[in-house]
Amino acid sequence: IFATDVLNIGAPGYGLLMGVSGVGATVTAVLLAMRSRSGASGWLLLVSIATLGGFLVAFSASHWLYLSLAFMVGVGLANMANRTVVQTLLLSQSPPDMYGRVMSIHMLDMALMPFGSVLAGALADVYSAPIALGSMASVVVILAVVMGLTNPELRRMRPEAQPKLVGE
Repeated sequence: IFATDVLNIGAPGYGLLMGVSGVGATVTAVLLAMRSRSGASGWLLLVSIATLGGFLVAFSASHWLYLSLAFMVGVGLANMANRTVVQTLLLSQSPPDMYGRVMSIHMLDMALMPFGSVLAGALADVYSAPIALGSMASVVVILAVVMGLTNPELRRMRPEAQPKLVGE
């Protein structure tokens, strides 16, 4: 919808939007790989969630191709940061013999995506795709702020330096 109806760039433009998002994700992956393990991952998690929502709100409001491309780079940056930090924290806080179970539950987010898509589609049908995306992304920003303000444990969360081995 954004590629064809909002930005008028068609299928090749959609590929470009997804490609620049991948560039942002790659940059974040490299930066996080170089990062010290002792960083404040809880804060990074909250900031990446709010930033992802913010870039999606900005993208939903943009009607200019180059600005939209820049916002999609930001979406890729923030999305990769969020996914990486979530997985790092999940695994660092879990005993190794539970890794498979923890990650299988974590992957349920992919299975639950269609429910969000149904809501987004209903909102887009009633209002418009930009309003649907902007509204849902605004909720993401609000939830990140609320989680940050109400969960000091989450803000202080850091990955453990060494995972606990089974039997230790």
